[in-house]
Amino acid sequence: MDYQPPVFCDCKAKAARWISWSVDNPGRRYFKCRDARAGGSDFFFAWCDGPTSNFLRELLNDLRDTVMSLRTDKRHLQQEVEDCRARLEEERTRFEAARKEMVAVREIVQDNLAKLTALKARISKVEVERNCGLFVRSGCGVVCQKLNVGRYENCKMVVCLAWGEMYEIWDV
Repeated sequence: MDYQPPVFCDCKAKAARWISWSVDNPGRRYFKCRDARAGGSDFFFAWCDGPTSNFLRELLNDLRDTVMSLRTDKRHLQQEVEDCRARLEEERTRFEAARKEMVAVREIVQDNLAKLTALKARISKVEVERNCGLFVRSGCGVVCQKLNVGRYENCKMVVCLAWGEMYEIWDV
């Protein structure tokens, strides 16, 4: 682009230089009064560039259409990226809530397992005591071993339970 002296319109104002992107004159520069766009009464118009060849006109139109298509695709892709980011944030929020809930449930399960273990131990102890009481009352399964003849202080009572375990209950 070479320097060109300013072009003035009929209203003595400097004319603005524009670029046409019409189908007939793509990329062709022209002068127009700046007031004409604002609805003024001055309709000054002059071409800055000469006419373009058919090949160049088709090439510029195709390039313009390609650029417009790529811009549209870019807008759609940007919108899709924003939508994906929003969905990702929603999923992240739901995942974080589910993770916190899972941690809370895990703590409850661990507490319940500890209580269950304590209850099983208590049940086992109660069953042993109950079974021992039944065995001692019925006189079955009681084995007395005297360590000192005639002295019952050192006599041990052992109860044999059905599952084969032996428990020392008390000294008699």
